[in-house]
Amino acid sequence: MARAEQRPVITLTLNPALDLTTGVPRVEPRLKLRCEDPREDPGGGGLNAARVIAELGGRVEAVYAAGGLPGDRLEELLGDGGLRGHRVRIAGSTRQSFAVHERETGRQFRFLLPGPELTEPELTACVDAVEALLAPGALLLVSGSMPPGVPPEALGRIAALGRDRGARVLVDVAGAPMREALRAGVFMARFNRPELEEFAGRALPDADERDAVIGALVDDGRAEVAIATVGGDGALVAARGHRFRMRPPVVVQRSPVGAGDSLMGAITLALARGWDLERACRLGVAAAAAAHMTPGTALCRREDVERLYEETTESVPG
Repeated sequence: MARAEQRPVITLTLNPALDLTTGVPRVEPRLKLRCEDPREDPGGGGLNAARVIAELGGRVEAVYAAGGLPGDRLEELLGDGGLRGHRVRIAGSTRQSFAVHERETGRQFRFLLPGPELTEPELTACVDAVEALLAPGALLLVSGSMPPGVPPEALGRIAALGRDRGARVLVDVAGAPMREALRAGVFMARFNRPELEEFAGRALPDADERDAVIGALVDDGRAEVAIATVGGDGALVAARGHRFRMRPPVVVQRSPVGAGDSLMGAITLALARGWDLERACRLGVAAAAAAHMTPGTALCRREDVERLYEETTESVPG
């Protein structure tokens, strides 16, 4: 995947995390568990996607809110990784999350701490930082959880801002913020299965039902493209007059952390390089599969993505 011309890409992460990963022989109650040396990674949806874009040879401007000592460490890690970060300093301390790998069983335990409250002036500073980077033809990816203090309608305002500036807005958030973004209209919306079922208000046990939900978002103009991801079943994609499914190859599963972010990062980069939707989604599914192959909070590796891209298949629902 040679370096190629691309349109500007901006990611926005309002609730990043300093991710820690370690391991123990077995998780047991009451005992002192002696852990391995931890691995540290920048975390949060938009930052994970930005890391994937950089890993695949792309250029990205990553806007994120961060505060306290964990925020300082997050900034340091991003710099060490060569990522162009635009930190908005906040009063609260950036959250930490950690994952524990149980070596005897292969199970993984994930603990996600709550994020700091984001004040209205801090949110405005984040939006201003994004606005300064927007240009016609750019792609803006808004991804990850929303911190306390951010009203759902803020996502609608951000989506409208991107659209009015001539950018394509891709959204990978859940719940009420996703509804507000869709109300404003977005280029792409991505759901995993629990998020899609929450959005629909009912269980969606088969692909036809999931297809109907995402297809309705496209048909009524709330999204130009809608994607539903269901683990090993890959991604079901709806676009105007077009439905298809990308199936990932079978890989050795080590950790699911960051698979959805890897998918969105790869899709965003491919679209920025002018790829058509099918090829972009194929790259995204390959990146998600590659993320499953790496331990803890590590994301996909470029060589794995390139190999798995050739093994990812497309089908059209009957």
